[in-house]
Amino acid sequence: MNVEKTVEHLDEAELCLSKLIDLGKMLESTETIPLKDSNVYLPVTNLPPIPIPRFNGDIREWGAFWGAFNYNVHSRRMDDLQKMTYLLDAHQGETRECVKQYQISRSTHPTVIQHLKEKYDNKQALVRHLLRRLRTTEAKTKRLEDQEKLCETLYSIVVHLQQKGKLIDTSTNRGDL
Repeated sequence: MNVEKTVEHLDEAELCLSKLIDLGKMLESTETIPLKDSNVYLPVTNLPPIPIPRFNGDIREWGAFWGAFNYNVHSRRMDDLQKMTYLLDAHQGETRECVKQYQISRSTHPTVIQHLKEKYDNKQALVRHLLRRLRTTEAKTKRLEDQEKLCETLYSIVVHLQQKGKLIDTSTNRGDL
């Protein structure tokens, strides 16, 4: 009778140990982040990876492209040849041809990044482009829908200019328009 009880307890203990091991593995696979000024850690949600965006040479899109590319690829610990391959794959049209002019190798990755930053991360060129768009953008027709699209487009241009520190409603800048 005691042997049967002992075997029963051992089976229960084995089952509990198995559950405990599974829970431990689950906890180990969950990343945690500390709360400010606290020893409490919250699990980080496992979000799907952010897709690497494509860049086609539109200077207005450089900031968003570089932010996502830098986060996903450039700032990661990986071989520069692999980064260069991702960089080539992320470009389309004119910028892809620009990147392809360089040898795809570990040593050219920093040079290509520097060249792209000099060409597209240019605040003055972006402001000139936005001011030109502000001057030349028109509604396709006099229909209300087209007028609303024009307002949205002009508003987004103005906001973008303000983010770049360009105040378009001052008398000194009216000449730019």
